[in-house]
Amino acid sequence: MVSIIKIVQGAAGSLRAGMQSSRYQLMACAIAALIGAGGMSKASAAPVIWSVDVDLPESGYLYFNIFTGYASTLPDPGYTYTYSIHNFAYNTTPPVIQTVLNSNNPADKVVVNGPECVSFGEGSEINGSEFYWSGGNLATYDPSRNPPYISNFTPEWTSYVGLKFSDAESNVYYGWASFIVQGDNTLVTLTGFGYESTPGAPATVGAVPEPSTVGLLALAGAGLTLAWRSRRRA
Repeated sequence: MVSIIKIVQGAAGSLRAGMQSSRYQLMACAIAALIGAGGMSKASAAPVIWSVDVDLPESGYLYFNIFTGYASTLPDPGYTYTYSIHNFAYNTTPPVIQTVLNSNNPADKVVVNGPECVSFGEGSEINGSEFYWSGGNLATYDPSRNPPYISNFTPEWTSYVGLKFSDAESNVYYGWASFIVQGDNTLVTLTGFGYESTPGAPATVGAVPEPSTVGLLALAGAGLTLAWRSRRRA
């Protein structure tokens, strides 16, 4: 850290001398990025976000693994997927169809209110105080009712559900999944999911991760390289 301070002081002195060359500007930016990266490395909590676009088939399943980002209508090849969405048809006349979000590991849960999944707004916090169950309904479509669509989620809008799950060491994590469900049928499009990487830390629904340490270090490296080349040409 002392060496970094000395470099900063030297660059600052050069800048005060009149900014004789643009290379000092590049060096200053690179050093600032390095210092920022050092600060970022101390922060242990960070959201992990996966953006996807997968439709639930009329007959079949939609699988997603919140740890790896896998999302498909085909099962995870390693059978390590965490959640699935599927349509369940009751043998009634006319048939009643429920779109169900299930956890595929006994330790994994979804936030529910009775049989229905709870709708969360963007920016809400999932912290473990909610009521969790192994599965819940995203929507119920009953043609005999008016309106036939029953759900806690607004049709045609991006909606969010809360998730709670564990890793192989039984560490508990909180996260969310986003989807769009249609109001006139049981079509569901999974649009993303994410979780807080620190075990036990609350997850912010729809959170966007801050620039990573790797990105800041890459910026610093690029700045130092440009400064070095500029100096050689001078």
